[in-house]
Formats: sequence, C-alpha cells, structure tokens
Amino acid sequence: MQIDNNGVTSNTKSSTKQKPLEVNKDLTLKDDSTSNSKDSVEISNEAQSLKLLEEKIISSPDIDNTRVNDIRQSIAEGKYKINAESIAAGMMQIDIRT
Repeated sequence: MQIDNNGVTSNTKSSTKQKPLEVNKDLTLKDDSTSNSKDSVEISNEAQSLKLLEEKIISSPDIDNTRVNDIRQSIAEGKYKINAESIAAGMMQIDIRT
C-alpha cells in the first residue's frame, strides 16, 4: 500500500533493515552491521563493588540500636550533655542547603 502525503510516498512493506547495535565495555553504543553475534554487556569491577555496597546498605538497619541504647542510658544516668552550638550549626547547614 502506498500513501501519498504532499508528494511523499511510503511503502508499508519496507525492506529496510536496521543495523544491530552492540554495547562495548564503556557502555557506549557502536554500529556493528557486519557482526552476527548477540549483544553483550560487561559490568566493570567498580560497578560490581558498588552493587555489593548498595546491597549491604539496604540490608543494614535504619536505626543503630546500640547507639540509641547508649544515649538512653546516658540520659537516664544524667551524663548526656547537649551541645547547643553543635545543634545550631547543624540547623544552619540544613538552612543553607535548602
């Protein structure tokens, strides 16, 4: 079937074949129209290490219960000291970032 749209014709049974793309080590695409091999991706050692670290972070608890218990004990014993200047400095840093 041909469609004439302002002098532009198109054949829906086009035999135009797209060239395959292959991903190389640095994750850039390259045209490899002469190769019949399958596409492949290699993950760098750094990316594998980052994945392991991410898994450790995800599996670690959000709350450090040991630290919480230490602070609770310090408060109960009257030994917990509040550093107002440190708290104010932290609040100022948060205010500056936003």
